[in-house]
Amino acid sequence: YADQYKSKENKHPVSRDKVSRVCTVLREELEKKDAKKYLLPILATYVRDGKNLEQALAVIKSYKDAGVKNLVDEGLRFLATMVDINALFNVALGTYDLQMVVMVAEKSQKDPKEYLAFLNNFRKMEENFRKFSIDQHLGRNERALEHIVACPDMFDTCLKHVVQHRLYKQALKLLVSGSDHHKEVCQSYGEYLESKRYHEEASIMFQKADNTEKAVTEAGAGLSWQRAGHLA
Repeated sequence: YADQYKSKENKHPVSRDKVSRVCTVLREELEKKDAKKYLLPILATYVRDGKNLEQALAVIKSYKDAGVKNLVDEGLRFLATMVDINALFNVALGTYDLQMVVMVAEKSQKDPKEYLAFLNNFRKMEENFRKFSIDQHLGRNERALEHIVACPDMFDTCLKHVVQHRLYKQALKLLVSGSDHHKEVCQSYGEYLESKRYHEEASIMFQKADNTEKAVTEAGAGLSWQRAGHLA
């Protein structure tokens, strides 16, 4: 209401995140009083605070893990009326808890034929590959990389993911330096940098990949003659 009191000095400028602050304070007070009794208003504060569905679902999941089924049903039904059910379905999928996803889907108008086959396909997968596939489906490419790196027998899939989404730097941090897989990513990264005409950087990557011949060629192309001579 600052514009109604122009004669007064505005000592406390309006905060842009006031909705978030009010939601946080309100949620903390409700949790102190009785988190179970005030579950729905608590969930509402998460939704109003920038549609923080991940945290809202985390609260419901904690009750699910504790076996409090009535609060889980009540909470999911409430969220389904407040937000787009497809968005809620994807957030539930992002928890990697397929049972939770089914429970969310049951609160919607979705035909079980639409989602059961989709979810059963994930159930057949090894855990890390399942998490990778879910993250890939949700477009969480960097998180997906962390899971596919944990599948050492699926490096071809990992490398394809790295190349497709240009995740070279992230992959090199996750892989053991000097390992065969690390060198393969360096080689691929070098080829990418070469295509972009970053010759000196490409030379460094080819050197890390033990491809000295290409490292020399790229150093020369980048006019780094001292480096080219040293490598040669």
